[in-house]
Amino acid sequence: MEQFLIKYGVCLVLSGLGFLAVAVSYFAASGGRSGIPLVGGILIAAGFLASPMKWLAVLALVDYGFWMFPVFYIREKRYIRRFERFFAEQAYAKGEYRPDKQLRIYIPEREEELTRSFQTRSVYELRVPPLLFAFVNDSSGRLFLLTEKRRKDGIEVTEFDGPSCTVTVPVKKSSMTVELTLTDRETP
Repeated sequence: MEQFLIKYGVCLVLSGLGFLAVAVSYFAASGGRSGIPLVGGILIAAGFLASPMKWLAVLALVDYGFWMFPVFYIREKRYIRRFERFFAEQAYAKGEYRPDKQLRIYIPEREEELTRSFQTRSVYELRVPPLLFAFVNDSSGRLFLLTEKRRKDGIEVTEFDGPSCTVTVPVKKSSMTVELTLTDRETP
């Protein structure tokens, strides 16, 4: 028994925790949450690599985090490039970081509020609801909001003339609203 624990103890503990993390990720994904992708796969791989049965480390690919990471990375780069081409075609002013301003994002249907630092010509992404947006200045200094609600519909341009605006995003059979507000940054 002692020999068994020495050979396979670390494998059992790490791979057991890994399979538990994978199960939590799958159940969370079925409920619309993110879970803990990639952690389970790493634990499974480490567990089996520490045992004499190293070939079983291939089971780490059961974790969808291994498959999800390259897909999201490639997808994100593609969407950002699409915005960058649009910036260049329309000859918008160079991006500018505004330390005195912050962007408040409020999604009433989810009762969720996010704050981000404000920078023009920088692409912001929301996953739920699916929305890519950016703020840009034209040559005269006017501020515009660029939005892409569905990945195939193209980029919409609207003038951002007030401190806030509302964007309606279609989601499956309904829609969600996103309120974007520029506020002064609070100094500590």
